[in-house]
Amino acid sequence: MPKVSLLFEKSDGTHFNLDIDSNVTVAELMRHASVEEQFTIYKLQFISSSEDPEDREVVFVSRLQDLPTDALICDYPLANSTIFIRSTIRVYLNLHARVERLAVDASVHWPLNDFREAVECQHKVSIAEDVLILLGKEVIGDRSIGDLGFVPDCMIHAGKLDVVLGVILT
Repeated sequence: MPKVSLLFEKSDGTHFNLDIDSNVTVAELMRHASVEEQFTIYKLQFISSSEDPEDREVVFVSRLQDLPTDALICDYPLANSTIFIRSTIRVYLNLHARVERLAVDASVHWPLNDFREAVECQHKVSIAEDVLILLGKEVIGDRSIGDLGFVPDCMIHAGKLDVVLGVILT
């Protein structure tokens, strides 16, 4: 299979190029790009563009599309595209006071307070006073949630400390 040159844009707006075989999967592309650029990639999306052959001043731009990890690179028109690297992950939040589980979309670069605000914005639920527990330990600190251990599809427990720990330990 021929190689294809791909243009990537990171969350901070910087760009880089990679040349890769077009018969690899998106998951393999993500691993390769992660190694080359030395950071974790959670999701890839792309926008492609093409000129109108009858009027060179007209450019058609597609809508933002997800790249499924099991898809082959050659199945998508990526050669004339910008591939966006998304640092957004889905986190599941168990609210023990309400016996409810919420899905929260969050950026791994957010500090913990931004995650708390995202829960309120996305679900109209305040966890400002709740203790957050990840893997049996309280999550505290001013580092990014990615640095604090949040990963895609992880489970965070929120509530009063004695209630959350009582539920986790039983």
